[in-house]
Amino acid sequence: MKPKPLVWPYRKIEWANAEIKKLDAKIKRRFLRDSYATRVRLNAERTEETHEFRPPSVTADMQVSVKNVLQTLREPLDNTLAIISNKYGGKTTGLSFPFGECMKKYRAEVDKLQKLLPKAAVEIVEQAQTYPGGNEHLRTLHYFTRDQRHRIPIDPINIGTSYTMKSLGMYSGRLIRLGYRFGTQMIPDPANNLVVPEGRPAPEFLMQDGNGQPRILFRPDIAAGDNEMEFVAVTPGAKFKADIKPTFDITLAGIPALKREPIIITLHQISHLVEGIVLAFEKRFFP
Repeated sequence: MKPKPLVWPYRKIEWANAEIKKLDAKIKRRFLRDSYATRVRLNAERTEETHEFRPPSVTADMQVSVKNVLQTLREPLDNTLAIISNKYGGKTTGLSFPFGECMKKYRAEVDKLQKLLPKAAVEIVEQAQTYPGGNEHLRTLHYFTRDQRHRIPIDPINIGTSYTMKSLGMYSGRLIRLGYRFGTQMIPDPANNLVVPEGRPAPEFLMQDGNGQPRILFRPDIAAGDNEMEFVAVTPGAKFKADIKPTFDITLAGIPALKREPIIITLHQISHLVEGIVLAFEKRFFP
């Protein structure tokens, strides 16, 4: 049986999908736990005791896995252009999908392709919207895989932290602050009720338990200087019991448009987009 012309691009996409599934399992094993270690810090004046989570770190093999997936998903785009060029007797090296750093460079890359590929192929390329300000998911491929040999590597995984609280009981001492120093927080009022400080954003109340018990979601203000691991401040030596769990946002680093999107979802969306582009070429040139 004669192999399909685009068999290798599809194989690479399948391999990337399998690696995304493995990465998802690694992240869940490492970050989804019933309990997390904590540590205590005392301020210089010895008036405030801050309790922080000690989260697991992102392993080196996780960082490498993401880079490998992104590199592998970039290759089908370039490979497909070379296969189509070969079909029409053109060159099979030096062709790459356009991801110019600015519109001028992007247009120059497209102009180059117009001299090497059929008009219909260039139209599919332009429809992918890989120009600056275009499809952020596809441009992520360029951001992490450009000039691999000549740049300082960038860790692709970023961890953001927030946490939810179900209950807090003070046995001795005094609560100073529940939540983040600069982000969302609650403090005790004179009657010892927890209130949101005036002028501060309120935490979110979530109904997520099966028994209908609410949880309170606290978010840090990183720009203001919050320590994402901090969850409560009390007077030194205070005793308390809390049902508080951190929530880790595992996202792609350096991509502001995707900073709130879980990395596994991002990788799957990139894979679907790449496969859709390869499929568009296949339908047009290898029906």
